[in-house]
Amino acid sequence: MFALSTAWGSRRTSDAKEIIEEARRLGFDYLELGHSLGLRAVMEILEASERGEIGVTSVHNFCPSVQWAPGPDAYSPSSLDQRERAMAVKKTKDTIDMAERFGEKVVVMHMGQVEMKRFSQLLIELYHAGERGSPQYEKIKGKLLAKREKRRFRHLDVLYKSLDELVAYSEPKGIKIGVENRYSLEDIPFFDEIKLILEKFEGSNVYYWHDVGHALCCEELDVMPQESFLQMYSDRMVGIHLHDAIGVRDHRVPLIGNFDFTTLKPYLSRETIKVVEAFVPAPEEDVVRGMKYIQECLAYEEEEACPKR
Repeated sequence: MFALSTAWGSRRTSDAKEIIEEARRLGFDYLELGHSLGLRAVMEILEASERGEIGVTSVHNFCPSVQWAPGPDAYSPSSLDQRERAMAVKKTKDTIDMAERFGEKVVVMHMGQVEMKRFSQLLIELYHAGERGSPQYEKIKGKLLAKREKRRFRHLDVLYKSLDELVAYSEPKGIKIGVENRYSLEDIPFFDEIKLILEKFEGSNVYYWHDVGHALCCEELDVMPQESFLQMYSDRMVGIHLHDAIGVRDHRVPLIGNFDFTTLKPYLSRETIKVVEAFVPAPEEDVVRGMKYIQECLAYEEEEACPKR
């Protein structure tokens, strides 16, 4: 099942009708509701969905957006601040309620951060300066990972508490929780933390959600190859965010970068929710080409060869 994230249209308009019309024009019958959608747009999409004009596959936390602190990281479910953690749980429950209104869907979640100085930006600056792999680069990366290791388990314990509440709330509603891999090294989950979370909540409604662009950037920063995520967690993967990257700049339209999307197909199934989550502007002809490529390349219903790049 293929969907287009509303992140594509909602950065240019808050009009739900325009977002739906553009998705249909690009060849999508389904949307993922992104974290930048306000309540009015969400309710208009719900009405359109009830009329059979568009389907919805998944909802990205927090949705509707948090007005005073918009974005998927407005509140951290792994925060050591009890008030922030409680707010993260409350707003995630609001998202779960919204997902329930669209039917039995998946809520895609960010799991928070390890609270520490954000060294990842320094790594990115060195990367752009051509210093990847240099002694300075390796020193900063090693320092980051060492500090992270010392602090991560207290955040994971808090995250488990949040997920305990969210599983108890969402499971009776038939809503799955998708744990998304992240971009920055300070963010949760790191590669091995995905395993810890899935094992902790084995047998529940907690699954893995893979983000191609985030994994590409981790690979480009010499942190972890993308294929390692897929090899390790594809058997628990409920959905995937599809977008390209140029260096460590992701959320590009497919085929704008150099990633070979055909490498994903062995790890996907017909049931995997496939969401194009590109939102960096591109010429319309590139958008149409990239969207069509993804759908033909990863389709299971029609076993066609992937079109040439």
